[in-house]
Amino acid sequence: MSQLALFSDLHSDWQNGQLIRYLLDQLEVDKFVFLGDQPYKTMSEYTNFLSNQGFQFRSQMRQEGQLREDAMVGMFSDEQLQRYKAGFDLGKSVSGQVVGAEYNQFKEIFSGLEYLLVGGNWDHESKLREAYGDRFMHGDVREIAGKRIIGLSGNGPLHQKMAMTETMADNEDDQGDQFGVWRNALSQDHLGAVMMASHLAASAGEGIKRNYTEQLKQLIKARKQRGLDTPTYFFNGHDHGSEKVAYNLELGGFIINPGCASRNHNDGVPTLMVSKWDNQENKLLSLDKYGLYASQVGFSEVRLMGTYTLDHEGKKVDFEEKDKVVIKERDLDTFTNNLSLDDNHSLTEQGFNVNYAACSSAAEKDALVNNNIRIWFADVEKKGKLVEDVAFQVGKELLLDESGKVSDKNRSTAIDQISSKLAEEACKELGIEYSLLENEDEQYLWNTILVQGVFGIKGSDFYSTLNEAKLKSLDDLHSWGQGLPNELGKIYQGFYTDSNTDNKRINRIDKADPFTRPVFKNATK
Repeated sequence: MSQLALFSDLHSDWQNGQLIRYLLDQLEVDKFVFLGDQPYKTMSEYTNFLSNQGFQFRSQMRQEGQLREDAMVGMFSDEQLQRYKAGFDLGKSVSGQVVGAEYNQFKEIFSGLEYLLVGGNWDHESKLREAYGDRFMHGDVREIAGKRIIGLSGNGPLHQKMAMTETMADNEDDQGDQFGVWRNALSQDHLGAVMMASHLAASAGEGIKRNYTEQLKQLIKARKQRGLDTPTYFFNGHDHGSEKVAYNLELGGFIINPGCASRNHNDGVPTLMVSKWDNQENKLLSLDKYGLYASQVGFSEVRLMGTYTLDHEGKKVDFEEKDKVVIKERDLDTFTNNLSLDDNHSLTEQGFNVNYAACSSAAEKDALVNNNIRIWFADVEKKGKLVEDVAFQVGKELLLDESGKVSDKNRSTAIDQISSKLAEEACKELGIEYSLLENEDEQYLWNTILVQGVFGIKGSDFYSTLNEAKLKSLDDLHSWGQGLPNELGKIYQGFYTDSNTDNKRINRIDKADPFTRPVFKNATK
């Protein structure tokens, strides 16, 4: 019997990458296949803004329209055009350097192991080829653990958080036709590959059509109709929080998604799988699913969540839940250092500084403002995502009926639960023990104060947005959750003023009257 690890979508979470390496060493697994998307955000928010501005300008200049007409008759100066180009070029340069460095980091973490990989819609093909050589697969058939595998990279949607012209997403104008590579690879008379690795799924489910996935599924089905050999096992990433092992009748094989291995860009627990094979029959017997719990304060834990067993004759998969801790590490130095951090001043710890009066020049002040904007945007995005997730999860649990439609009967309960859950998250930001604030008579008051103080959302907004929203489906719930954080940026108003303006200091929340009450002081002890 042999073992082959499968994981995907690391998205710059190198702490999880190191935890995966440690797990593989403990399990004595020395071979793996990575299913794409190593990078995440490869430039600062400001550089990203300049890059996207240049990208959009270039796109508009390539098509007929008023902007192009104005440019052709000389409405824009050379300096204006160069400014757009400079931002566009800066994004490409910065993103390329960061992606290259991240690929080298991956190589360093997993050095000494045998592995193959495909690229995802966040990856840069040129940098993948430069870093990994023949380990990178794009229409290629390779061999690992004594088994042949075909790899199909790329395709999928573009992301504005990258240099969009450089990724392997659906980007034919700049990076070529990824679908064409798939088509050529799957048109060969003989593959001899028992496995296929792709970033996108070979099927979204029987009878379900979904853009890029449908393209790949139709290529495989066309191959079967011609009587040509097809893989039995289809590995994919891309679908975060959707780990899956199932038999698919349309493909005539098993679809396997090990899940997202990163805490970034992920709504669930990071996961990976380790497959176990019968080498004589070249058959996949089972997959162990592991959950990764890595903490910035020095705690790491890996759990064996369960085992999938493949029934080839019955064309089905059985899952046995286990929930067994297999690794439990405590980095005491890291943990001890974090004990001294004050979460209430996390932005200050990141370098947020509004003492503009201390700047000796306009250039220094400009640099400080840009740094504050970068930290501000990152914090708003993080908190906005948290608000969206809480609203969506509570709404899904309480507002959907058995048919998947929104029911009105639990709206008030849903609002109360969202408020309480966000208040609990707000307490974590402030270093407060939420359970010590729980009091039936004052709960609404505390929830309102905490949520507005940390997330900038008024308590009344929960009621108004939910009661006024025309919610009919799961998609409507998701859109409603996305709309709640719109006021979040307002909690930063005034941060561009000098720090000696007392009522606009970053720690002004400490001076809010309700926080001087004994119940609050007891909770913070």
